[in-house]
Amino acid sequence: MSQSSHTIKRKQCLVKCIVIYLISSVLCLFFVYIFTDEWNSTLSQIFSDLVTIIFVIIFCSSELKYMLNYSNSRYILTFRNIVCFIGIGITYNLIVDTVDKILKLYKYMPDSKTYFEFINSLNYGGIKFGLIVLAIGIVGPIIEEVIFRGLLLEIFINKLNITIAVLLDAFVFAILHGNLYQSFYAFTFGILVCFFYLWTRTIIVPIIIHVSANTFTLFIKNISINSKLVFILFLASLIFFTKTIFDFYKLSKRNITEYNI
Repeated sequence: MSQSSHTIKRKQCLVKCIVIYLISSVLCLFFVYIFTDEWNSTLSQIFSDLVTIIFVIIFCSSELKYMLNYSNSRYILTFRNIVCFIGIGITYNLIVDTVDKILKLYKYMPDSKTYFEFINSLNYGGIKFGLIVLAIGIVGPIIEEVIFRGLLLEIFINKLNITIAVLLDAFVFAILHGNLYQSFYAFTFGILVCFFYLWTRTIIVPIIIHVSANTFTLFIKNISINSKLVFILFLASLIFFTKTIFDFYKLSKRNITEYNI
């Protein structure tokens, strides 16, 4: 299939994904309206995410197969590199969280309170926590990476300069997160996963990074860590993050020059 044919199919698939997501969101709001209980509201969001991924698989199966076809990648995905990608997602979270606390950025964004209230409301155990991890930690990131990197970014890079395409994709990704505080970090994260997608040319890599970042947030939210340990973790994360980014940039120059950066 030609590149132009894939571009057309991506556009069609993107429209389908948006429609499916909007329908799922309406269903979610409907259930939230009916169930005022906090857990049932959370369950409604989980239901929305699961419905979205099921219908995306049904109605966008051919494009999903193409995106997830590892043979389309020019990158060798080894166990060691998978661990590195998981580490990238975790260390990104540690770095931005530490910077946020040091600079107290949350004070300048009034809606940060809404975000923290949402994260703190996910204080469940057992099966409930497992469902939250499934929806927010796994299914949500897969949906977002398919839409924003697998579809939208590919459409942008066929029309725009690569730098503008990455920034625009990250901007749209950030805006759709709903509040300024979360959007600020979603923008930088969007840039990060965009470049990893372009460096490796497989959607699997940004999915791994995104899943590890979201899942780590859910597990770490109720853990209290000594301030000295936080500083040590921050330095270690910064070193690992910087070195990994630099190494993958060097290994992947050939993939990026293909898009005339």
